[in-house]
Amino acid sequence: MRCGVVILNFNEYHRTETLLSLIKDADEIDYIVVVDNNSPNDSYEHLLKYAGEKISVIKSGRNGGYSFGNNAGARYLISRCHPDIICIANPDTIFDGRLVGRIKELFALNEDYALITGFNLNRDGTNAACPFWQNEGTVLTLYASVLREIFIRPFVNFSKRVLHIRKPGRYERYVESIRQSTKPLNEVWAVLGCLFFVRTEDFVKAGMFDENIFMYGEENILAFKLHKLGRKTGVANEVTFIHDHKDPENDTPARKLERGMKFLRLSELSAVYYFDRYITGSVILRLIYRALMRLRYIKSGAASGMKKFVLKLKHRQA
Repeated sequence: MRCGVVILNFNEYHRTETLLSLIKDADEIDYIVVVDNNSPNDSYEHLLKYAGEKISVIKSGRNGGYSFGNNAGARYLISRCHPDIICIANPDTIFDGRLVGRIKELFALNEDYALITGFNLNRDGTNAACPFWQNEGTVLTLYASVLREIFIRPFVNFSKRVLHIRKPGRYERYVESIRQSTKPLNEVWAVLGCLFFVRTEDFVKAGMFDENIFMYGEENILAFKLHKLGRKTGVANEVTFIHDHKDPENDTPARKLERGMKFLRLSELSAVYYFDRYITGSVILRLIYRALMRLRYIKSGAASGMKKFVLKLKHRQA
């Protein structure tokens, strides 16, 4: 199986260089394309020095988001080296050829799987926060998800921070059950978009990433389209990778809150688009879902505003 890797870079050429140093000489990888998503810094110029027989460095032309940039890389790979499987890798992931080799073996042994990844860990070896999840492709599961965010999660956070109750929740138990599974491949609904491998044929049949999504929610849409084709998504827990996601240097609590609200706004837009475009044609159900997502955003915004107020008070007192 020929494997091509897409690395989408935006302002993070240092991280992209680190990942390239880990995988550029791996025999299990046939070709690598680095897509600079129109970074406003000099990322493209820095990364051009890696261009060669096995590595291409291209520009996307504009910052159209995760889906747009990765699609540009996937199309380039398909035209250049005709890979059997395509790896989508964020610059802040850490893996090597051994993981790629095992993923190839699992694809060969499991022809009904379109998408496979390894088990996603933090740098300290603990389970990543949201590495994969169960079915999010129906009206009921999406309603349940947003209702948990609005009404149940606040009580969970309260118990952890105030009452110091650390009992794992339903989702944490699900993730751990996959990690402890004795099966070489475990079926899930979708996996986090930071690192996964997809059969080129299935990816193209599914229409690749939906470029109407700028960021967040791409995984659910791709999973929905692959499941509609009768194809499966799986996690191989015997091979692991690290998603070394870090906050920017010289970060402040205020900036973290601002980024958190931006994330919520973008994820709300993506979730509503997914619900409208893929889940239901019912106008009433769509209006209810939009209202619930807006309530989630307002609730989080109120909590963020309170945190900012407390931070300002502490700053004045200092």
